Amino acid sequence: MFANVQPGETVTATAEYVITEDDLIAGSFKNTAKASFDGEENPFDGDDEVTPEKPVSHMTVNKIATSTPKNGKAYQEGETVTYQITVVNDGNMTIRNVTVKDELTGDTWTVEALAPEAEETFTVTYKVTAEDAKKGKVVNVATATGTSDDPDTKDDVPVDDGKTEVPTEEKPAPDEPDDKPKEPENKPPKTSDENNLPLWWTMLITSGIGAIGIGILGRRRREEEDEAA
Repeated sequence: MFANVQPGETVTATAEYVITEDDLIAGSFKNTAKASFDGEENPFDGDDEVTPEKPVSHMTVNKIATSTPKNGKAYQEGETVTYQITVVNDGNMTIRNVTVKDELTGDTWTVEALAPEAEETFTVTYKVTAEDAKKGKVVNVATATGTSDDPDTKDDVPVDDGKTEVPTEEKPAPDEPDDKPKEPENKPPKTSDENNLPLWWTMLITSGIGAIGIGILGRRRREEEDEAA
Protein backbone atom coordinates (compact mmCIF):
# COMPACT_ATOMS: atom_id res chain seq x y z
CA MET A 1 0.00 0.00 0.00
CA PHE A 2 1.24 3.42 -0.92
CA ALA A 3 -0.05 6.61 0.79
CA ASN A 4 -0.33 10.10 -0.68
CA VAL A 5 0.64 9.26 -4.23
CA GLN A 6 0.75 12.55 -6.10
CA PRO A 7 -0.59 13.05 -9.62
CA GLY A 8 2.05 11.92 -12.15
CA GLU A 9 4.05 10.10 -9.49
CA THR A 10 5.21 6.51 -10.16
CA VAL A 11 5.42 3.86 -7.49
CA THR A 12 6.94 0.40 -7.91
CA ALA A 13 6.19 -2.85 -6.17
CA THR A 14 7.94 -6.19 -6.59
CA ALA A 15 6.68 -9.73 -6.23
CA GLU A 16 8.15 -13.17 -6.74
CA TYR A 17 6.58 -16.32 -8.04
CA VAL A 18 8.14 -19.75 -8.47
CA ILE A 19 7.24 -21.50 -11.70
CA THR A 20 5.60 -24.85 -11.01
CA GLU A 21 5.69 -28.07 -12.97
CA ASP A 22 2.08 -27.42 -13.94
CA ASP A 23 3.21 -24.13 -15.53
CA LEU A 24 5.87 -26.03 -17.48
CA ILE A 25 3.27 -28.46 -18.76
CA ALA A 26 0.85 -25.63 -19.61
CA GLY A 27 3.58 -23.91 -21.60
CA SER A 28 2.83 -20.39 -20.29
CA PHE A 29 2.26 -18.41 -17.13
CA LYS A 30 0.08 -15.31 -16.91
CA ASN A 31 0.22 -12.85 -14.03
CA THR A 32 -2.26 -10.07 -13.41
CA ALA A 33 -1.54 -7.07 -11.20
CA LYS A 34 -4.30 -4.75 -9.97
CA ALA A 35 -4.12 -1.23 -8.60
CA SER A 36 -6.96 0.62 -6.87
CA PHE A 37 -7.18 4.17 -5.58
CA ASP A 38 -9.32 5.84 -3.01
CA GLY A 39 -12.19 7.56 -4.69
CA GLU A 40 -11.95 5.38 -7.81
CA GLU A 41 -14.60 2.74 -8.25
CA ASN A 42 -12.79 0.63 -10.89
CA PRO A 43 -9.29 -0.80 -10.26
CA PHE A 44 -6.64 -0.76 -12.93
CA ASP A 45 -5.36 -4.12 -14.27
CA GLY A 46 -2.04 -5.02 -15.79
CA ASP A 47 -1.22 -8.41 -17.28
CA ASP A 48 2.11 -10.12 -17.94
CA GLU A 49 2.54 -13.49 -19.61
CA VAL A 50 5.71 -15.58 -19.33
CA THR A 51 6.73 -18.57 -21.43
CA PRO A 52 8.66 -20.99 -19.19
CA GLU A 53 11.12 -23.62 -20.32
CA LYS A 54 9.77 -26.83 -21.72
CA PRO A 55 9.20 -29.77 -19.36
CA VAL A 56 12.11 -32.23 -19.33
CA SER A 57 11.97 -35.62 -17.65
CA HIS A 58 15.35 -37.35 -17.58
CA MET A 59 17.54 -39.42 -15.28
CA THR A 60 21.23 -40.29 -15.36
CA VAL A 61 22.71 -43.29 -13.59
CA ASN A 62 26.38 -43.10 -12.60
CA LYS A 63 28.23 -46.24 -11.59
CA ILE A 64 31.81 -46.62 -10.32
CA ALA A 65 33.89 -49.33 -8.64
CA THR A 66 35.03 -48.15 -5.22
CA SER A 67 37.24 -51.17 -4.40
CA THR A 68 40.67 -52.17 -5.73
CA PRO A 69 42.15 -55.59 -6.62
CA LYS A 70 44.42 -57.26 -4.06
CA ASN A 71 47.38 -57.11 -6.42
CA GLY A 72 46.55 -53.55 -7.47
CA LYS A 73 46.10 -54.51 -11.15
CA ALA A 74 43.27 -56.97 -11.81
CA TYR A 75 40.65 -58.90 -9.86
CA GLN A 76 41.06 -62.68 -9.55
CA GLU A 77 38.51 -65.42 -8.94
CA GLY A 78 36.89 -65.12 -5.51
CA GLU A 79 37.69 -61.43 -5.01
CA THR A 80 34.85 -58.97 -4.31
CA VAL A 81 34.16 -55.83 -6.34
CA THR A 82 32.25 -53.02 -4.58
CA TYR A 83 30.18 -50.66 -6.73
CA GLN A 84 28.55 -47.31 -6.00
CA ILE A 85 25.42 -46.47 -8.01
CA THR A 86 23.97 -42.95 -8.11
CA VAL A 87 20.73 -42.00 -9.85
CA VAL A 88 20.31 -38.28 -10.62
CA ASN A 89 17.22 -36.37 -11.75
CA ASP A 90 18.81 -33.99 -14.22
CA GLY A 91 15.50 -32.79 -15.67
CA ASN A 92 13.01 -30.20 -14.41
CA MET A 93 10.13 -32.55 -13.58
CA THR A 94 9.68 -34.67 -10.47
CA ILE A 95 10.13 -38.36 -11.27
CA ARG A 96 8.09 -40.83 -9.25
CA ASN A 97 8.14 -44.59 -8.72
CA VAL A 98 11.83 -44.75 -9.51
CA THR A 99 13.32 -48.24 -9.70
CA VAL A 100 17.09 -48.65 -9.92
CA LYS A 101 18.50 -52.02 -11.01
CA ASP A 102 21.97 -53.51 -11.10
CA GLU A 103 22.01 -55.79 -14.14
CA LEU A 104 24.97 -57.88 -12.97
CA THR A 105 23.80 -58.74 -9.47
CA GLY A 106 20.04 -58.37 -9.93
CA ASP A 107 19.74 -56.01 -6.93
CA THR A 108 16.98 -53.37 -7.13
CA TRP A 109 16.12 -50.25 -5.13
CA THR A 110 13.05 -48.00 -5.20
CA VAL A 111 12.63 -44.26 -4.67
CA GLU A 112 9.15 -42.86 -4.17
CA ALA A 113 9.90 -39.47 -5.71
CA LEU A 114 13.03 -37.80 -7.05
CA ALA A 115 12.82 -34.02 -7.36
CA PRO A 116 14.74 -32.06 -10.01
CA GLU A 117 18.50 -31.99 -9.24
CA ALA A 118 18.03 -34.58 -6.46
CA GLU A 119 19.98 -37.84 -6.34
CA GLU A 120 20.09 -41.16 -4.48
CA THR A 121 23.12 -43.42 -3.95
CA PHE A 122 23.30 -47.19 -3.43
CA THR A 123 26.07 -49.75 -2.84
CA VAL A 124 26.34 -53.30 -4.16
CA THR A 125 29.03 -56.02 -4.20
CA TYR A 126 29.91 -58.74 -6.71
CA LYS A 127 32.22 -61.77 -6.38
CA VAL A 128 34.41 -62.50 -9.41
CA THR A 129 33.93 -65.96 -10.94
CA ALA A 130 36.36 -68.20 -12.84
CA GLU A 131 34.57 -67.30 -16.08
CA ASP A 132 35.02 -63.58 -15.33
CA ALA A 133 38.73 -64.17 -14.76
CA LYS A 134 39.06 -65.88 -18.15
CA LYS A 135 37.29 -63.02 -19.95
CA GLY A 136 39.75 -60.46 -18.60
CA LYS A 137 37.10 -58.01 -17.44
CA VAL A 138 33.77 -57.59 -15.67
CA VAL A 139 31.27 -55.24 -17.30
CA ASN A 140 28.45 -53.99 -15.09
CA VAL A 141 25.46 -51.85 -16.09
CA ALA A 142 22.95 -50.11 -13.83
CA THR A 143 19.70 -48.64 -15.12
CA ALA A 144 16.56 -46.95 -13.80
CA THR A 145 12.89 -46.47 -14.68
CA GLY A 146 10.29 -43.98 -13.47
CA THR A 147 7.20 -41.91 -14.30
CA SER A 148 6.44 -38.20 -14.42
CA ASP A 149 3.60 -35.78 -15.20
CA ASP A 150 5.25 -34.79 -18.45
CA PRO A 151 2.72 -35.90 -21.09
CA ASP A 152 5.48 -36.64 -23.60
CA THR A 153 7.34 -39.08 -21.35
CA LYS A 154 4.69 -39.91 -18.77
CA ASP A 155 5.35 -43.64 -18.34
CA ASP A 156 8.74 -43.92 -19.99
CA VAL A 157 11.20 -41.42 -18.54
CA PRO A 158 14.43 -41.37 -20.59
CA VAL A 159 17.53 -42.52 -18.72
CA ASP A 160 21.27 -42.70 -19.39
CA ASP A 161 22.48 -46.01 -18.00
CA GLY A 162 25.57 -46.27 -15.83
CA LYS A 163 28.27 -48.63 -17.11
CA THR A 164 31.60 -49.54 -15.58
CA GLU A 165 34.33 -52.08 -16.36
CA VAL A 166 37.01 -53.60 -14.12
CA PRO A 167 39.98 -55.75 -15.25
CA THR A 168 40.27 -59.42 -14.26
CA GLU A 169 42.89 -62.13 -14.62
CA GLU A 170 43.32 -65.83 -13.88
CA LYS A 171 45.29 -66.90 -10.83
CA PRO A 172 48.91 -67.86 -11.64
CA ALA A 173 49.68 -71.60 -11.57
CA PRO A 174 51.43 -72.73 -8.36
CA ASP A 175 55.16 -73.55 -8.59
CA GLU A 176 55.91 -77.29 -9.03
CA PRO A 177 57.93 -78.86 -6.15
CA ASP A 178 61.53 -79.90 -6.84
CA ASP A 179 61.86 -83.76 -6.74
CA LYS A 180 65.51 -83.61 -5.74
CA PRO A 181 65.96 -83.02 -2.00
CA LYS A 182 68.03 -80.01 -1.23
CA GLU A 183 70.96 -80.14 1.19
CA PRO A 184 70.82 -77.81 4.16
CA GLU A 185 72.40 -74.48 3.32
CA ASN A 186 74.56 -74.57 6.48
CA LYS A 187 76.07 -78.02 5.76
CA PRO A 188 79.86 -77.70 5.19
CA PRO A 189 81.17 -78.80 1.80
CA LYS A 190 82.74 -82.21 1.55
CA THR A 191 86.58 -82.41 1.56
CA SER A 192 88.65 -84.55 -0.75
CA ASP A 193 89.46 -86.87 2.18
CA GLU A 194 85.76 -87.43 2.89
CA ASN A 195 85.11 -88.11 -0.74
CA ASN A 196 87.91 -90.80 -0.80
CA LEU A 197 87.05 -92.36 2.57
CA PRO A 198 85.75 -95.67 1.11
CA LEU A 199 88.93 -96.00 -0.93
CA TRP A 200 91.11 -95.49 2.18
CA TRP A 201 89.20 -98.15 4.11
CA THR A 202 89.63 -100.64 1.27
CA MET A 203 93.36 -100.02 1.11
CA LEU A 204 93.79 -100.40 4.87
CA ILE A 205 91.83 -103.68 4.95
CA THR A 206 93.79 -105.03 1.98
CA SER A 207 97.12 -104.04 3.57
CA GLY A 208 96.19 -105.76 6.84
CA ILE A 209 95.23 -108.99 5.12
CA GLY A 210 98.48 -108.91 3.13
CA ALA A 211 100.57 -108.40 6.26
CA ILE A 212 98.92 -111.33 7.98
CA GLY A 213 99.52 -113.56 4.96
CA ILE A 214 103.21 -112.60 4.76
CA GLY A 215 103.67 -113.35 8.47
CA ILE A 216 102.11 -116.79 8.12
CA LEU A 217 104.28 -117.64 5.10
CA GLY A 218 107.46 -116.48 6.92
CA ARG A 219 106.76 -118.61 9.98
CA ARG A 220 106.03 -121.69 7.87
CA ARG A 221 109.33 -121.24 5.96
CA ARG A 222 111.32 -121.02 9.21
CA GLU A 223 109.72 -124.23 10.48
CA GLU A 224 110.68 -126.04 7.27
CA GLU A 225 114.29 -124.82 7.55
CA ASP A 226 114.52 -126.10 11.19
CA GLU A 227 113.24 -129.52 10.18
CA ALA A 228 115.79 -129.76 7.35
CA ALA A 229 118.64 -128.92 9.70
